[in-house]
Amino acid sequence: MKFKRILLFIVLLSTVVFLWFKAATIVPSRSISTPTSLVHALPISTTTEKHIDSEKYINSPGYSFEVDGSDRLTVVHIDAHNEDSLGYAKKSVNDAIITRLSNVIDNPEKLIWPIDCIPGQDCTIRHADVDSNAIDHNCNVAFQAGHSGTDIALLSWEQMDLGIDVYAAQSGTVVWAFDHPNAFDRCTAETKHSDCLPPNSSDFASMDNGYTVCTESGRYCSGKSEGPYCYLCFNGKNVVVIKHDAGEVFATRYDHLKSDSIIVRQGDYVDRGEKIAEVGSAGQSAGPHLHFEVWGKGFQDVVEPFSGECGPNTADSLWNDWLWGDRLKSPN
Repeated sequence: MKFKRILLFIVLLSTVVFLWFKAATIVPSRSISTPTSLVHALPISTTTEKHIDSEKYINSPGYSFEVDGSDRLTVVHIDAHNEDSLGYAKKSVNDAIITRLSNVIDNPEKLIWPIDCIPGQDCTIRHADVDSNAIDHNCNVAFQAGHSGTDIALLSWEQMDLGIDVYAAQSGTVVWAFDHPNAFDRCTAETKHSDCLPPNSSDFASMDNGYTVCTESGRYCSGKSEGPYCYLCFNGKNVVVIKHDAGEVFATRYDHLKSDSIIVRQGDYVDRGEKIAEVGSAGQSAGPHLHFEVWGKGFQDVVEPFSGECGPNTADSLWNDWLWGDRLKSPN
């Protein structure tokens, strides 16, 4: 009898200890959803699995996460281009794409960074010389005197071959999408391919010759006119122009895109941060890069998106704050 009582006591004690231990180790899950007002600064790429502090999150549209007691992020919803990351978040979580939720400030009036790369890490910025004084906004010697756009250059052809996304910097309607699926898109200054050379005729409306493409005639006045109408010409071969219905600028232009990568068409409406193409080296190009141009108040009214002492923009930057490094800062 005494033995049965001892055995019963041991069983009861073991049950209590087990239940206590189980209750102590269970931590309720909580959900972190990316606010719909936030648009990604830098897209996430799928790499290796990481554990992430539950006070941090990855800022990108179309994602929501579950955070459990082990500080693992589990993907609840994910965009199709990262669909292989379903389950535990197998994502690159380097400092460039992590920030504390409380620090994220998105100004929808501002432009977002239009390319999937981090300057100084896997691309470089060659600033414009919008006012043609051979000095950029930061008072440095311009990379190319009189150049009207910001060139964001990749570091290698291998990057281009892997596919580097280009994004709409602001919401709006695609005014033109010059897409040449079979065009040579590895142009350099030495390339003799006809797609990389100047046209063999004078410009005219709707021309498509050499590296130059021209729009139809319309009210786009830019110095080339046909009576009250005009047309615009671009030397990037594969080119997209988006006219914006929101934000601080009239339009943005994207040149030298990879052949057969443009996924928008004339008349399409695109959202801020939506992929439109991939980086290439089509047209008048010295290597893989995105020529990004900002038009302020009208067609080809080129403005400087960066703010600096030497201008021409000495007021507020047109850029949104980006997640570069472990804090918010603007590109410069």
